[in-house]
Amino acid sequence: MSNYFTLRAAQGYNYVHSEIIGLVRSSQIDAKGREQPAFHDYRAETINPAYFDEVDARLRQANSLGITLGLILMEPYFTPAASIDPAFRYDNRCWLSFPDEAARLRYARYVVARYSAFNVLFLLTLEWGPAAKPMPRNECIAMFNRLGTEIQNHDPHQRLRGIHDDNGTLPNNFYGPSSGWNTLGQYCQHSGSDYGYPWCDGCTPPNDANCRGRFATPENRQTLHDELKEVRMNRNRNRPVINGEYAYYLRRGVPAHPMVVNRGHSHDQPTFRKAAWVLTMAGTYIVPGFWRTYYGGWAGRGTPFRPDDPEALPAVKDLQTLHTFFTQVENGSRRQWWKLVPHDDVVSSAPNPADGSPGHSYCLADPGQSYIVYTENTKSTRLYLSESLNTTYRVTQFDPRTGKRTLLDASVDNGTNFKLLSPDTEDWVYEAQKN
Repeated sequence: MSNYFTLRAAQGYNYVHSEIIGLVRSSQIDAKGREQPAFHDYRAETINPAYFDEVDARLRQANSLGITLGLILMEPYFTPAASIDPAFRYDNRCWLSFPDEAARLRYARYVVARYSAFNVLFLLTLEWGPAAKPMPRNECIAMFNRLGTEIQNHDPHQRLRGIHDDNGTLPNNFYGPSSGWNTLGQYCQHSGSDYGYPWCDGCTPPNDANCRGRFATPENRQTLHDELKEVRMNRNRNRPVINGEYAYYLRRGVPAHPMVVNRGHSHDQPTFRKAAWVLTMAGTYIVPGFWRTYYGGWAGRGTPFRPDDPEALPAVKDLQTLHTFFTQVENGSRRQWWKLVPHDDVVSSAPNPADGSPGHSYCLADPGQSYIVYTENTKSTRLYLSESLNTTYRVTQFDPRTGKRTLLDASVDNGTNFKLLSPDTEDWVYEAQKN
């Protein structure tokens, strides 16, 4: 793990989420090869200091490298042993491992007391619901609201707090008055509601046709963007919205079809890149994942943990290019990215001239100052600005593949109606900066 944090920091990452106690691996192997569980006995609440010493060391290293850790306290429910690959250690520990609610609250207070002074974000659990779970939904929501409130009441540093939703859901359960502990606008796992068969873990030949070539389309990405933007803009939460699992680059390894990529927005470099851009253009944050690193290299995919996987480097480069664009303006000074708000209403794109399919365009703006436009599947996009006729803008084109920026002599109609022409129907970025 030390190599992982060092590598990710060097690549420019500033956030990693991780479980303190995992469902699959709730123990670690120490320097002498001995297995160290988090608790010697959950029912008796007998903690193992050696396990948490290792958590301390990893957290200190991550923070020293400028990485904020999202700490998932525990998984929510027991999982049947049959669903876990027997080649890997199976510990099956979760919030229900404790004997009662008082014990769960004590563990929550312990985590806060030990780790609140670090640069962390507390996540109560992952995939709490709202899909069917082994306890009634109302009881589940009440349990996590009590845990969240306990953390809020005992955290002297008031770190960000949230909870991770099931795949494909954007629920409202933890954003009302009874969930005042939650400081996030959403922490989700979302591929878009119209993207059928993005997972395909259980398919077996010959009934696996939907797993093959299910590349996300521009329409899928439009839906993904619109649904996250709706949370960001229309649910009145005024808090960060994070898609914590939107893609796992080139994830494959299901035994029935080991070479078939089986996760949405993950099939190749362009689709992975475009998903990252459309989510960012929604004013939301992303946590990208890669086949050989997530879930400690396990996740039922039969691949070793490899942070330096060369297969992932092209996708990492695209993410670095995105990050540089949103943190630096053209002259290299710091961009005030936090002022940018979605304004898709000021852009429209012509259809793809080759097949007539809809063009897609998105806009983030600091109104009256800067307008960032992302396009795909089109060669012509209009940017409509209701500015004074005397206002002038410097318009540039940015290549999200290479990072090259080109000054444009943009054609202008009626003062501030810009026509942005793309060299092809791949994705392109434009920026109109007030002179």
